[in-house]
Amino acid sequence: MCGICGFVGNGNKSILINMREKMLHRGPDDAGIYLNLENQIGLGHRRLSIIDLSERGRQPMESSSGENVITYNGEVYNYLEIKRELEKNGISLHSELGSAHIQPKIISESNDAGYFDFVVLSCKAYDLDSAIESVRPHLDKETVVIPFLNGVAHLEVLDTEFGHDHVAGGVAHLAVTQTKVGVIQHLNNIHKFTVGSRHEEQLHKLEQLSHSWSKANLGFSISNNIEQDMWDKFIFLSTLAGATCTMRSSIGTILETSYGESYIVRLLNECIDVATANSREPNEQQITNYRNQLTEKGSTYTASMLRDIQKNSKIEGEHIIGDMIKKGIRQKIKLPCMETAYTHLQAYELERI
Repeated sequence: MCGICGFVGNGNKSILINMREKMLHRGPDDAGIYLNLENQIGLGHRRLSIIDLSERGRQPMESSSGENVITYNGEVYNYLEIKRELEKNGISLHSELGSAHIQPKIISESNDAGYFDFVVLSCKAYDLDSAIESVRPHLDKETVVIPFLNGVAHLEVLDTEFGHDHVAGGVAHLAVTQTKVGVIQHLNNIHKFTVGSRHEEQLHKLEQLSHSWSKANLGFSISNNIEQDMWDKFIFLSTLAGATCTMRSSIGTILETSYGESYIVRLLNECIDVATANSREPNEQQITNYRNQLTEKGSTYTASMLRDIQKNSKIEGEHIIGDMIKKGIRQKIKLPCMETAYTHLQAYELERI
C-alpha cells in the first residue's frame, strides 16, 4: 500500500521530505508533496501504482480550481460509478451573457469511441503529454487537432506527435474559472475563438467547423495568419504574466508605483524584440493596443497564472515565460526583465514542490 504523511502547524519542506522518504518501502514507484507554508499545511505521498500507472495518478492531487488537495492510501475502485455521476450532473456555465447547463458526453481512454474529425485541446501546458495519450486512439489520417493552449511551444510537440499536416492553430480569448467541480464562471463578456490552417488541406475542414460553431455564438473566426495571431497573444500574455505574477498585483496597482509603468513597458518591449527576431513582429496597431491595455490606470487586469499562484496551484511559467526566454537566447537577445520574472516563477515552483 502507499504511504502518506503530513503536518499541520510548524513544519517545512525538509521535514516533509524526510517523513516521506521514511516510507519508501511502502511506495517505490513515485513520490510527491504539497506544501502551503502560509496556512502551515504539508502533505507527502509515496506511491505504489496498481490501477492507474500514468503520471495522472501522482499524489497529492489538486482539484482544477486549486481549492482542494488530497493524498490518500488506497485505490478508487468505483471510478466508473463516479464518472457516471459526473455525466448525470453535467456542467453548469454562469456568465453575464447568459447561463446554461449541459450534459456532455464524457469519453475517458475508451478505444471504442471511434475516430474524430476534430480534436480540440484546451488543457494546461503541463497536462499536454497526458492529453496527447488520451486522444491518440481517436485520431486517423483525416483528423485535425486544434489546440487552444497559451503560448506557441506546444505546436512543436504536437507536430512531432501527430504530424504538421494534422495540427491547426488556435487562439482563445476567454476568461473563466472553475468554482467547483462541474461549475464554470465566465469572468467577463469576452468570448472569442480564432482558428487557422497551418497546412493547405486543413482550410476546407476548418470552414466546415466554422459553419457549425457559428450557430453557437462563440465569436468564432478563421485567420489567414494564425501563427502570427498566436505569437501576438504570446507577447501580450508573457508581458501580463511577467508583470502581475512578479508583483503579485493587478496592472492598476503596479501602475500606482514609482516605476511600475516603466517595468511593464520594458517587459513588453523585450517580448516584441523576441517576436521580431523570430519573424513574428506585431504590427504598429497591435503594439499600440497592447501598450494601452497594459498601462490603463485603475485596471484590475491580472494573468490567470497569478490566480493559479494565489491558489498555490501549478503554473505554466515554463511554457510561457520560459519559452519566451529560450527563443530570445537563441537570437542572442538580452531579457533582464523577463529573466527576473522567470526567476520569480521558478522560485515559486520550488517552494510549492
